[in-house]
Amino acid sequence: MTPRVLISLALWGRVLASKCPSGNCYDDNVLMQMEKFHKGMTSTQHMLISNKIEKAFAHIKGHGSYLGKKAFAHIKGHGSHLSQTPAPTSPSSVIDSKFANITGSGGYNPHDVKADATWQKCTAINWTKVAGEPTTEGKLNLPSIHMMLEELELQDHCACPGDWCNDDTCKAVFAAIEVFIELCASEFDPVFANFSVTTWGYYPSWVNGTVHGLDYADEMPVKVTLKHPKGVCGYAVCDLLRTILTQSANQMMTGTCSYVASLAALSKKAPARAIKIATRLFWLGEITPGLGPCPGILAQQPGLIPFKTQMGWKPSFYAGGSATCHGNSADCGHASGMPQQNIGLTFEWSQTLISKWMAINWGYCSNDTVRAGITWPGQSKADAAEATKNQGGWYNSMVWECQSLFDLSDTGSSSCRLVINPLTCALGIDMHDV
Repeated sequence: MTPRVLISLALWGRVLASKCPSGNCYDDNVLMQMEKFHKGMTSTQHMLISNKIEKAFAHIKGHGSYLGKKAFAHIKGHGSHLSQTPAPTSPSSVIDSKFANITGSGGYNPHDVKADATWQKCTAINWTKVAGEPTTEGKLNLPSIHMMLEELELQDHCACPGDWCNDDTCKAVFAAIEVFIELCASEFDPVFANFSVTTWGYYPSWVNGTVHGLDYADEMPVKVTLKHPKGVCGYAVCDLLRTILTQSANQMMTGTCSYVASLAALSKKAPARAIKIATRLFWLGEITPGLGPCPGILAQQPGLIPFKTQMGWKPSFYAGGSATCHGNSADCGHASGMPQQNIGLTFEWSQTLISKWMAINWGYCSNDTVRAGITWPGQSKADAAEATKNQGGWYNSMVWECQSLFDLSDTGSSSCRLVINPLTCALGIDMHDV
């Protein structure tokens, strides 16, 4: 190479070093600078670098084969980039492995239980910065992550030795974190990534460079291209754990109480199992084997739908039509100032159950419509009615839900029974006769 080329590359190295002190260049601005540098090179410089690359690879004639874990069997050291950890064979195997020793239901910490604005808490973290930390220890020791662990009393509550050291919920929390860290570094993409894309908080829910095409001047519902689905991993595991540990499954302005209720029940009665199931749902797209939705709902991005609070719109740069609540009057009163539908785990859960139940009833998944839709400000009444018409559960769907989630025995007999309390569900009964 000529001295000019070497000097140019040396200068570019300094630019990278100043922008990426930890060696992790996730910032789109850095990538744009790199593209600018590349375009600024002369044709002679391009040719010199091209010839250098061609010469280096001149002896390689074949196509090669896919690199599995055997390819690196002879490498004993860690090196600067390669890890000795074998590549996961599938998300399912990783999840089963990390949760293998967690067999109980787990308990819950009463101090964690509260009405949690999970989306707000989980977007108070700069996930680009978290992604830039190369180790699990480094990620967990970032001030924002450390504060959240302290808020949920995870470090004290689950510390060993201690009363909760071997509690399955404590073990499940850290198993889920390990699953996400391993799979987010793999070639596998999470199935429900779109449900964790949101602009509602202080930071976006994704790592810089993950999302393309965000424009709130477009017609509703706003959509983006999720170029790198694993860019929402941090937000997703935060949402998953907070929703379960704080028991904050919330239907928001939807009429999905019977479907959200099963997640709420599991969060209280079996939080360790809920964490594993929720991890499966995000990565595999199914609550239990075979209990997955019709594919059409997977493209939904509810976290991009603006909603109005007493302080104004979320996101603050949106200005548009008014939002309408589609639940009953009691639900709407309680959900004032909240999103029209939830995001993350809660919405993955309810949309999966609704979609699956409708597919069972119809006998197929529709190719041209989504039977479990979303709502947005300014939506026509006809579109909103179509999107929400299947949100309500009924006796048959609730028994099916119980059998699918709580009564998984292979005996054929079900312990699920429909029990109606007339004191809370009058159903036309004269309460004076009760």
